[in-house]
Amino acid sequence: MMHERSLTKGNEDVISGDALDHQCDVETNTVQVKARISTLGDVSCAHVAGANSDIDQRSQLRQDSGKVIKEQGLSHELDSRGKTYYDKYLETGSVEDINEAIQAYQESITATQKHHPKLPSRMDNLGGAYTDRFLRTGDIEDINKAIELHEKALSLVAEEGDPERPEILDNLGFSYHHKCIRTGEIHELDKAYKLHQEAVEKTEKGHPKQARRLHHLALVYHHKFQWVGSVQDLDKAVQIYQEAVDAAPVGRPDRSGWLHNLGIGYGDKFQVGGQLSDMDRAISIFRETIDATPVGHLDRPRRLDNLGLAYGNRYERLGAMEDLNEAIRLHQESVNTTLKDHPDLAVRFESLGLGYADRFKRTGAEVDLDDALRFHEKAVNATPTGHAERPGRLSNLGSIYLTKYRTIKPQVMANLDRSIQLHQESIDITPQDSPDKFRRLDGLGLAYLDKFQTSKLLSDLNTAIQMHQTAVDMLPEAHPDRPDLLLNLGTGYRERLKVTGSAQDRLQTLQLYEQALDHTSSPIRSRLSAGKSLLRLHAEDPADWLMAYQTASKVVSLIPLLTPQSIENSDKQYLLMEAIGLASDAAAVALMADKSPYEAIQLLELARGVIVGSLADMRTDISDLQEESPQLAQDYIKLRDQLDMPTNSWSITNETGTPRALKQKIDQRYVVTQQLDQTLKAIRDLPGFSRFLLSPNEEEIKAAAVDGPIIVVNVSEYSCDALIIEGTSLKALHLPRLRYEDVRARAETLAKPESVESELLQWLWETVASPVLGALGFVRPPKGDWPRIWWIPTGLLAKFPIHAAGYHSASSYDTVLDRAISSYSSSVKALIHSRQNRSKDKMPWGSEDIVLLGMEKTPGHSALQFVSQEMKELERLFDSTQLQVSRPQPFRQDVLDAIRNCKIFHFAGHGLSDPLDPSRSALILSDEPLTVTSLFETNLRGRKPFLAYLSACGTGQVRHDGLVDEGLHLVGACQLAGFQHVVGTLWEVNDASCVDVSVMTYEWIQKHGMSDGVVSEGLHRACTELRRRWVSENAVRAAARRRRRGKKLVDQSRSSQSNAREPRDVEAGDDEPLYWVPYVHFGI
Repeated sequence: MMHERSLTKGNEDVISGDALDHQCDVETNTVQVKARISTLGDVSCAHVAGANSDIDQRSQLRQDSGKVIKEQGLSHELDSRGKTYYDKYLETGSVEDINEAIQAYQESITATQKHHPKLPSRMDNLGGAYTDRFLRTGDIEDINKAIELHEKALSLVAEEGDPERPEILDNLGFSYHHKCIRTGEIHELDKAYKLHQEAVEKTEKGHPKQARRLHHLALVYHHKFQWVGSVQDLDKAVQIYQEAVDAAPVGRPDRSGWLHNLGIGYGDKFQVGGQLSDMDRAISIFRETIDATPVGHLDRPRRLDNLGLAYGNRYERLGAMEDLNEAIRLHQESVNTTLKDHPDLAVRFESLGLGYADRFKRTGAEVDLDDALRFHEKAVNATPTGHAERPGRLSNLGSIYLTKYRTIKPQVMANLDRSIQLHQESIDITPQDSPDKFRRLDGLGLAYLDKFQTSKLLSDLNTAIQMHQTAVDMLPEAHPDRPDLLLNLGTGYRERLKVTGSAQDRLQTLQLYEQALDHTSSPIRSRLSAGKSLLRLHAEDPADWLMAYQTASKVVSLIPLLTPQSIENSDKQYLLMEAIGLASDAAAVALMADKSPYEAIQLLELARGVIVGSLADMRTDISDLQEESPQLAQDYIKLRDQLDMPTNSWSITNETGTPRALKQKIDQRYVVTQQLDQTLKAIRDLPGFSRFLLSPNEEEIKAAAVDGPIIVVNVSEYSCDALIIEGTSLKALHLPRLRYEDVRARAETLAKPESVESELLQWLWETVASPVLGALGFVRPPKGDWPRIWWIPTGLLAKFPIHAAGYHSASSYDTVLDRAISSYSSSVKALIHSRQNRSKDKMPWGSEDIVLLGMEKTPGHSALQFVSQEMKELERLFDSTQLQVSRPQPFRQDVLDAIRNCKIFHFAGHGLSDPLDPSRSALILSDEPLTVTSLFETNLRGRKPFLAYLSACGTGQVRHDGLVDEGLHLVGACQLAGFQHVVGTLWEVNDASCVDVSVMTYEWIQKHGMSDGVVSEGLHRACTELRRRWVSENAVRAAARRRRRGKKLVDQSRSSQSNAREPRDVEAGDDEPLYWVPYVHFGI
C-alpha cells in the first residue's frame, strides 16, 4: 500500500518564506518592499527572528523618522505605519497585525496622488501584505486581491529602464505561484514562470536582489516538476537553487530558507531516482537550516516537518527504526509549534499521520493505527474543498481505512467501503495530468483486490486490474515506485489466473513480476517481494525449474542488501522477515534444476546468517591486508571499529541525549557505512583480495571439512536434501522421506519439551540421519578414533536434535550417538570464522582464568536447587588442578568485565529465549539480563577464549520461526564474541542432569587438555552416559509394566464369570524424559 509521502507532501506548498527586507531610505523617501516566498520549505515570509524589543525599537525609529519628514505627507506616515505592523506580524504571526498592516497600506495608497512616483511601490507593498494574509489564513480572495494590486503596480511602471519593474514582476509571479498551489490551476504557474524569468533577466549580476529572484524562479521549476513530473524541471530547479544560495552572502537571514528548499530539491531527486546520496544531502541541509532557525520562528515548524519527512523516506528505504521514531518526534514538534489556525496545520497533521501509519506497519500496535487515522482525518477536515492537496489527503485516508480493514479482526466491511469511497473521490478530483494520480489509482486498485477476496466477483477483480494497469501506464520506466505498481498489477492477474486458468494471464503475471524484480533503481524490499512471487509461480510448473533457479539466484543476491551496516540489529531482524525460507527454497530449486551442490550451498551461504555473518566479517583477521596495504587496513579498522562499537556509544560531545545528538548519531552511522563500502571496494581491487569478506568459494568450503564432514540439511516445500561437504568433494543426497509439512508440524511439539518422545528421534533417524550416515559409510560404531560431523540444519529443522536421532535401546546401534560425534554450526562461513580464530597451540589445562557464575536464586524466577551442587562439583574439580577460578557478582557489568579476561566461562542458572525478538534472549542475572545483543557487542577475539558453557534452558534455541536461519541465540552470540567452543541447550533442561553433564564434560577436558576436539568429545561421552542410564531405567520400568500387565490378565481371568466391569486401568507406563537429548556443541 502506497501512501503519498514526499518532502513536499505530493504537491504541497513547498515554498519557503523570504524576509520582506524593507529598506527605508529617509533621504529619498523611497521604500522597496521585497517579495517573500512561501516556498517548498518555509511557510511565510521568512523573517530574521529577533527579540520583540528589537521590533519595537525599529517601530519607534520609524515613527520618529515619520515625524521628521512629516512635511512629506500623510501617505508616507501611513506607509511607515503599515511597515511597522508588518514587521510585528512577521514576528508574531498575528492575524490582527497583518490586518492592521493592510489597513495602513490601503490608507497610504488612498492618500497618495494618482501620478506620485511611489504609488507603484505602495501598491506592491499592499499586494505583498494580501499575499501574506492568504498564506496565513488560506482565504482565496486575498490572493486574488494581491494579484490585482501587483498587476496595477506593474501597469504604472515603464517596460524598460524602471528600477521598480523587476521587483514588481517578481512579486506578481510569487502571487500567481501561490494561487496555483491553492487551486491547482497549472496556467497560473505558467504565468508565474514568465514573470519570474523576466524579473531574473532584468536583474544585473551582483544585484542585492539577484539571489532572491533566482530562488523564486527555482521554486516555479520545482512546482512544475511536482505538477507535471518532468525530471528536467527538477534538475533545473536544483541548479537554480544552488545559484541562489551561492549568490547570497553567508549570514544573510533569508539564505537559510533558500538553502532549505535546495534540500527539498535533493529530497525529490531521491524520490525520483532512488539515490540515497540525494537523501543524505537533503537531511544534511535540513539539519543545517533548522540549527540556524530560532525557536519561535514562523518557518521552523515547516522545516521540522520536512526533516521529519526526509527521515520517514529514509526509513522506508533502509528500515532503521531510529529514523522512523525521529520522524514522528519531528512531526509532533512541528504540529505543536504551528499556530492553531494556520492553514498549513493540515500538512503537519498529514505528515504525523504518515509516521504513525508506518510505525503501525512495523509494530502492529493498534494505538499507532488509531493515531494515524485520527491525524489523517484531521488533515482532510482542515483542507477545504477545491484545495489542490485535498485529493492526496483523501487518498492517504483511504489507505488507512484499508489497513484497518485488513488488520483489525474481525474484518469490518464498512472500513473497506469507506476506503473505496475515499480513493474514488480522490481520483475524481485529481487533475488528469497530475504526476501523483498513479498513487491514487493504485490505492483504489488495492481496495478492489480486497473486495474481490470477499465478493468473488470477477467484476471487482477486473476493476482492480484496470486501476493498476492505468497507474503503471502513467509512471515513467525509471520511477522507484514502479516495482510496487508492477507487483500489484501482477497480483491482480495472478488472482484472475486462479479463476480462469488462462495461459495469457500466467504469461502476463510472469512478465510483470520479472520487470519489478529487475528494476535496479528501486528499494530492495520492493524487488524482493516481486522476486518471491515470481519464484513461486515458476516453481508451480515442472518445466520451469531452470527459470525458477535463475529467479532464485537474483532474489537471494538481494537479501544481504536488505540489511546495511548503518541500521540496528533489531531493524535487520525485522527486514529479514521478508526473506523467510527464501534461502532454502533457492537451494532446493537449484538442485531441481540440476545445478551443482556448490551452487546450492552458495545460495544458502549468501542468504542465511546474514546478521551474524556481517558482524563476524567485522572481526575477521586482516593481517594479510596489513602487509599488502597498511593504509587501507588502517582505514578499514577505523571504520569497522566505529560500526562494531555498542550503539549506545554513538553520541555527540556535550549533547548526549539531546534530539540533535540523536539525529547526528543516526546520520553518522549512515555516513560511516558509506565510507566502509568505498573502502571495501578499494580493498577488493587489490591483487589477491578480490574475495575479501565475501562468501566462501568451492575450495574454501571443502577446506572447512578438514576435521570431518559438514552436512547441510536443507528443508523446502520443493525438495528436502542433504548437501554433504567433504575435504575432496561436494555431494547432494535427496531425502525422500523428509517432508517440509512434517517438519513444520513436528516443530510445534518442540514448544513443549516434555512432549518430546523417542518416536521423534526415530523419525529423525529414518528421514535424515540414517541416509546421511549411510552415504558417509558410518554404518557401525567406530573401533578407533571417532569420526566427527558438523550439522547445519536449515529452517525449522534447526530446532531439532539430529545428533540424538536413532532407535535407542540396549541392543541397538542405529543412532547417531553410537556412530559419530556431532557438532553444529549456523553456516559454513561461521565454521570458517571459528577456525580462523582458534588458538594455534594446544592449551595446558589450568593456564588461564575460569569464570564460574551460578544463579541458584534469581529474582522473579524459580529456585534451582542443583545449581549449588553444580558449582561445588566444578570448584572441587578445578581446585584439584590449581585453576584460577573467578566468581563475579551476578550483575551484568561485572560478568562482562570478568569474561573479557577468561578462557572458560561457565554459567548455571535461568536462560530466556525471547519468542518475539531473538536478540533479547538472555542469561538472567540479578540486575539486568545478559542478552544476545550484549554479547554481540563484546569482542573477545583478540584473547581467543576457549569455552563458554551455558548450563541453562534454551541457550541454543530460536523460538521465532521467521528468524531461525539467523542463528540469533545465546550460543551463537558467544561464538561471535570469540569463544571457540560453546555448549548450550535446544530447550528446557533438567536441573539435576545439568550437574552430571557438566561434570563429565569438564573431567574429559581436564584429562585430555584444551584442544579442538576435546569439548565435543567430552559432551558426547556425557550424553552417552546419560543415555545409557535412561535406557537402563526404561528397561526396569518396562519390566515393571509387564509384571503389572500379567497380574491384570490373571485377575481378569478369575472374574470372567462375573458380569461386573472394572473401570479401565490407566498405567503410567511412559518412558523417562529425554534429559540427555537437548545438549549441543557449537564450534570447531
